[in-house]
Amino acid sequence: LKKRFCHKKQNAIHGTAIKHTSFAPAAAPNSRPEVSKATQIDFFCSTVYAAPYVGDLSSVGYPVNQNLARIWPGGQQLANATYLHLYPDPYTYTHAREEFDALFLEAAMQKPFADRMIDEKVILSYGLDSGILRRLRLGFWLLAKDVFPLVQRQSVGGIFLLLFAIPGACVLWKTQRKHALWLAGLTVSIFACVRFVMLYERDHFMNVAWVFALLCGVGILHIASLQKQFSKTVVVTVITLVCAVQLLQANRYELASKYARSNVGSLRAIAEQVRLLPEDAVLAVDAHPQDVRSLALLSNRTIALFRSSTVDTLRDQNILTSVFADYGVTHAYGYASSMPVEVITVSEHTSRPPSSFLRRLVHIIR
Repeated sequence: LKKRFCHKKQNAIHGTAIKHTSFAPAAAPNSRPEVSKATQIDFFCSTVYAAPYVGDLSSVGYPVNQNLARIWPGGQQLANATYLHLYPDPYTYTHAREEFDALFLEAAMQKPFADRMIDEKVILSYGLDSGILRRLRLGFWLLAKDVFPLVQRQSVGGIFLLLFAIPGACVLWKTQRKHALWLAGLTVSIFACVRFVMLYERDHFMNVAWVFALLCGVGILHIASLQKQFSKTVVVTVITLVCAVQLLQANRYELASKYARSNVGSLRAIAEQVRLLPEDAVLAVDAHPQDVRSLALLSNRTIALFRSSTVDTLRDQNILTSVFADYGVTHAYGYASSMPVEVITVSEHTSRPPSSFLRRLVHIIR
């Protein structure tokens, strides 16, 4: 009886102790609150995506990107830096903006749906119109266009790599579903931000290309492990080399299309002729804004952008001469009609042709 009584008493004491310690708060006077995984992931992603703009933020106070700058605090005041995405030249933006906006909206409404969606981005970005339904419609339209790059050669090397990416996605879903959901959520969130917030129109598959490459790697490794005739290392190496050759051909196709229409030679020829003008000369040209910047850099002269349509309108209003005088324009290049200032001509042989080594190098790249 004594043994049984002591055994029951010991069990009661232990049970009380266990019950007491299991519900008592842990004594940790110097402990820090635990950070959730979601917070860690948000902080990591924010740091990674903000890193490329640290220099911009420290120098000018906002990201030098016309889409990011618009959602930045005070972004409405930054429109003057990117107006050439919509308006043809500085004169139209500063003197005929309302007339251009009305004509642009009227022309956009008369276009087919697919062509009208191309104009929707600048309409919403530059405040010509607004509306949440209009933004959602444009976002879903841009999101639907993301399906085509999955099979395009210039984006993923063609449909060939899908033979490995699809099995890789299935394997990752079965073996590491948590990581698969993370990758899927990251991809969906990126495209939702790119299409609905930033209203990016271009193909932004490169933002998640590493996810596609990861799935291809998992698929290659899984396919190599299924066969028993050869070493898995040998099979992986062979498949990787075949994929590399396929991607090399895709790069060759993409670079060839870009180099086939290069205007570097013509810009050099124009710049060498413009460099002969006086230092205080101002040249009016009808060219792409990027070509205007390149021409100003190569020639070290002031370049004024005037589209031919703007010049024709000013001529019809009999104010072309006075407008050129206000802008200090002394010379012009690239206009079909007569101009009130001196027109310069550029010979095709002004710029020296590239060397044989350079031609050979470009041919190898193409």
